[in-house]
Amino acid sequence: MNGLLNDVRYAVRQLRKSPGFALTAVLTLALASQRRPPFSRSLKVCCCGPLPFADQKTLVTLGDQLETAGADTLPSPAVAAPEIASYARDTKAFSGLGGYTQTGYELSGMGEPAQVNATRLTASIFPVLGVSPLMGRAFTAQEDAGSAPVTLLSYQTWQSRFHGDAHVLGQKILLDRKPYEIIGVMPREF
Repeated sequence: MNGLLNDVRYAVRQLRKSPGFALTAVLTLALASQRRPPFSRSLKVCCCGPLPFADQKTLVTLGDQLETAGADTLPSPAVAAPEIASYARDTKAFSGLGGYTQTGYELSGMGEPAQVNATRLTASIFPVLGVSPLMGRAFTAQEDAGSAPVTLLSYQTWQSRFHGDAHVLGQKILLDRKPYEIIGVMPREF
């Protein structure tokens, strides 16, 4: 508690020395808090409502612990892809394991090119989460192992870019100028 109090005192002294910076910082925070962040819907769903997954009370997120000399351990937000296979092989503590990572792509091949947010998923994540595509199918283990050029569309992308076309399955799109076949569309809640 003493450390926190000392930090606050130090911060106040520094802000008094630079009143222009302090005013700018306070105004920036005030203005930023008035804007609704683009992820607020996701935040609300994750923090204030039930997750759209089966058996959500049994889901856990794994993270590596990095130790540095003379410092406390710092949690890493993710487990590296090779480690997921090790966990699956070496531990019996979990009924299933899946992995994901956030990324971005240039989507082209249908309409104007656009930068899109995406999530790379292992095939095993769908049974773990108890989620199936709304249309089509999920990845197979063979496609996952061979990094097959197949993709699932989010419901929002299916609606906005493909106008809810029921014949979207089998079509090709370009992600970072590489062709991928659309094999499914995820439910709206996913």
